[in-house]
Amino acid sequence: MHYTVRVLDVEMGRNLMLDLQRRGVSFDVGYCAEGMDWELDWSLSGPLTGDDIIEELSQCGITFDITMRMEEE
Repeated sequence: MHYTVRVLDVEMGRNLMLDLQRRGVSFDVGYCAEGMDWELDWSLSGPLTGDDIIEELSQCGITFDITMRMEEE
């Protein structure tokens, strides 16, 4: 499963992203007028899954939108 997570609160999202990086998690990130996009796909590496990261966003009270796609082979 491929998730594109649009984090609407950039400051809170950046803080969580830095915390995740300190814990060895990395993924592609882009910025847009609405916030920042976290690409939780093949670029995701480290000890957490996309589902784990989405759960952390929720637990931190960070507002986000999510798009799910099936991975292309």
